[in-house]
Amino acid sequence: MLIVWLCSAAVVACGFLIIYIWATWNNNYWYKLGIPFIKPAFLFGNLKDYVLFRKNIGEVYNELYWKFPDEPAVGVFKLRSPQLMLRDIDLIKTVCNKEFNSFRNHELKLNSEFNEVAASNPFLATGEKWKRLRNLHAAILSTGKLRLVYPYMLNVCKLMVDYLEQQENQDLEVGMKQHSTKGATDCLTKIIKDLFENPTDDNSLPKNLVQLMAHESLSSAYKSTYEELANHSMTYFSGFDSTSTEIALTLYMLALHPEVQNDLRNEIKEVGEIGLGFDRLHKMKYLEAVINETMRLYPTCLVSRRECTQDIVLKSGVRHYPIKKGMTVSIPYYAIHRDEAYYPDPMKFNPDRFYEKETLSQFLPFGIGPRICFGAKFSLTAIKCAVFHIVDNFEILLSQNVEPKMPEFCINSLIPIPRDKLWINLRKLNRNFSHCSFTEVCSSCFKHKDKISILEQLNPIARYATFEENQTPSEATPMEKTLNQITLLGRVGGEPQKRGSLEHPVVIFSLATHTHYKYESGETSQKTDWHRISVFKPSLRDLVFSYLHKGQRVLVNGRITYGSVKEDGNIKSTTSIVADDIIFFHSGEN
Repeated sequence: MLIVWLCSAAVVACGFLIIYIWATWNNNYWYKLGIPFIKPAFLFGNLKDYVLFRKNIGEVYNELYWKFPDEPAVGVFKLRSPQLMLRDIDLIKTVCNKEFNSFRNHELKLNSEFNEVAASNPFLATGEKWKRLRNLHAAILSTGKLRLVYPYMLNVCKLMVDYLEQQENQDLEVGMKQHSTKGATDCLTKIIKDLFENPTDDNSLPKNLVQLMAHESLSSAYKSTYEELANHSMTYFSGFDSTSTEIALTLYMLALHPEVQNDLRNEIKEVGEIGLGFDRLHKMKYLEAVINETMRLYPTCLVSRRECTQDIVLKSGVRHYPIKKGMTVSIPYYAIHRDEAYYPDPMKFNPDRFYEKETLSQFLPFGIGPRICFGAKFSLTAIKCAVFHIVDNFEILLSQNVEPKMPEFCINSLIPIPRDKLWINLRKLNRNFSHCSFTEVCSSCFKHKDKISILEQLNPIARYATFEENQTPSEATPMEKTLNQITLLGRVGGEPQKRGSLEHPVVIFSLATHTHYKYESGETSQKTDWHRISVFKPSLRDLVFSYLHKGQRVLVNGRITYGSVKEDGNIKSTTSIVADDIIFFHSGEN
């Protein structure tokens, strides 16, 4: 019996010995090459805290990143497999650009036989299939094509603001991740919905992402099937989470830093919602800097891993790093963006740092090289548009029910998804730019028939770019706004005594701004914005009221003109203002 137990123990011991040798035989891989490395844990390598769900993957690599702060690259182990972690920006650019052919595939791959939809995602595709998918999606999301879907983004953002304004509480406490996800989802679903409700002719230019996808596919050498087009569509839905997360994080950081929020709102005031064209949105330097700073602290991808497709030796200074085919290199974006060598005082939220060209050259929010995220332009446009409208209409405050702190990430996520809801308070801004400035202009208009400068008074209503057919947009020049033409069309309905009186007149009218865009391609489009304005200025309301009688339409003429402003871009626009529908009512009537 004893012999049986001894034999069993020997077999078990041999089994454990074999497992130990199998698990550790490669642990001296980097030591043999003379490359600094981090000693691995048994079975887990250097990812024990991540495998056991103790820490997020970004936090794990951040700790590994600082083990050798002076090295351009460090040897680590993903479980049993050796992996080279890159720390130097120049070395990262070498891998992703110069030596791209040796590192063209992501480590994470998927066989289309198991999941055809996911395998159609360019992030997971490899080889020639990735190249074909990249060309297709890059053409779909080019700057010119984004202009076609930009009006959908504006509409969704305005609907989001309208929804938030309808809430009864003065201080609205919201979980921004939930609301930004709804907005991001609405943006694409409205585009797809429009495809079915408003189909275009075969000869017309595609008007939305789905049509653009089909158009690009059918016009290319490779003809996609309907199933493949459906699979490609799912790629865009997969990007909602990262886009909505960055929107929520940006708003939360603005709540944490009210001084930055005020500076951003000042820039927004200079632009004004009426003039929020595609080019103008992307020229807002501080808005872009705020979003970049948020994405620096919370990049859309925490860690990227590239697979080596052929043997190669990487060089950085005196160091040589032999990489065999099948091995991977890791790029810890999360750690690099918090490295003081690249970003002084890295934990400080400081958008001003992105005014420096050197900072931009080290900034890797969407990756780098040919495998950079093809949806970067689309995502940035959506983020900018959403943040613009929220900051323009609400003061963003920290929730009193939640302790202010830097967000923490979900442990099992490869993108920075907040572990807890980002609760903030939105307080509607008590301002009406038309009520304050436009009525002053109208009042002066009736008193003075000649030109009156309104550079101070009409700001931001007159912020339009007006180009003649033969003008070419260039750098912005100062714009002088002068009174030239304003038309008020008034009418009174019902009994005069029910609509107001000389003692208590109130003037309300709708202001319509029509903006006509002409593109270099010859395409034209028009945008109309309506604003409801109440006028309480006695000198204006009494004068207009005296002209109005029951059942009559009265034309009251003033003057308003715009100077011109030259801008970069290929949009030529002309704008006109028409005021219509003046009515009067008692002060107590809704």
